Amino acid sequence: MPKNDMVEKKILLVDNEELPGLRQIAEYIIEDGVVRIPGRNKDVPVRNGVTVIPEIEAIYKITRDSQTLKFFEDWYYKNETHEVTIIRTDGAGAEFKRELWPNTEIAKLSAPAYDASAPVAAQANVKFLPEDIIPIDAE
Repeated sequence: MPKNDMVEKKILLVDNEELPGLRQIAEYIIEDGVVRIPGRNKDVPVRNGVTVIPEIEAIYKITRDSQTLKFFEDWYYKNETHEVTIIRTDGAGAEFKRELWPNTEIAKLSAPAYDASAPVAAQANVKFLPEDIIPIDAE
């Protein structure tokens, strides 16, 4: 098995600009809503045609000279929406997937927490609420 064959890097762009400090984006599942139809001695799950768009959490490293926290605070407190693009690359940096999250809001913004492994930095959690998740061709 080749080394790093399962390595994946995610790049998050907001309005086509990368915000510094991204540490992690949680995995998420896009699923259809389900209703249960009673049948003979069992309930049968059936798709209801409504896609459930998940909230997506990200962790950012915040440093003193970073403008990332200020940008997130403006986004959250001013109820702004932005276009978010997620780019997934393999271990060698080749892009294999791209997603567009139009009209994305922030539902949660944590106060920066001290990071014991990096005393000059803090960590902030952000929860994104995309209006949709649209797969687009990788470039």
